[in-house]
Amino acid sequence: MSDTLDASALLAYLHGEAGAERVAEAIAEGAIISSANLAEVLTKRADAGDHPAAVAARLVENGLLGGALAVVDLNFDDAVEIAKLRGSIRSVGLSLGDPGVPGAGEALRGPCADGGRGVGQARHRSEGGDHPLGH
Repeated sequence: MSDTLDASALLAYLHGEAGAERVAEAIAEGAIISSANLAEVLTKRADAGDHPAAVAARLVENGLLGGALAVVDLNFDDAVEIAKLRGSIRSVGLSLGDPGVPGAGEALRGPCADGGRGVGQARHRSEGGDHPLGH
């Protein structure tokens, strides 16, 4: 079964933060990310001064998006199910994009992981290698 990444997990991977090695393993095993969580990643990069289209293009060029990491679109039913989860997850401090993780994971019958709780359990910081953002 594929892991479903949330925005914080992909950001940890892209920035070489704690949990990046585990995210890399999940991606190598065929992880997915919802389009809503990818939008959150691109928004965070835009907040840091990057152009979202340029970031997306670099991630496609290096084989991450559309290659190693599949992007899953959310539909009407997914939106309703995600909205139902909001009340039950608010108390654990998840971001607005985080409910897309269980929604996409359930749709594909795979486990869900996020940078701070599931995937973010790795103890070592990513070192060396090509940076996915091309920095």
